[in-house]
Amino acid sequence: MLRAFNNGSWYIPKTKTWLDVYSKWIRILKFISSILNGSVSCHHPRLFVKYGLREKSVWTCADVEMALSAYSAKKLSSFGGKPEP
Repeated sequence: MLRAFNNGSWYIPKTKTWLDVYSKWIRILKFISSILNGSVSCHHPRLFVKYGLREKSVWTCADVEMALSAYSAKKLSSFGGKPEP
């Protein structure tokens, strides 16, 4: 079982379960990015591309994760929920 702890800040102890769950999450992000790369352009900030942090229009796992997080936060706020800082 995966458990999170709060000792002043949230953390998940490094365990085999954590590694398995994280590995699944990365596979999900890669799957979503492969679908998006076939149909939707990712609009990175110009400087990300200029300094080689991103390839123009290409979705990475980090881009998908940020998009999912932003979408979730927007949905939660529409229901009156507030994301933690």
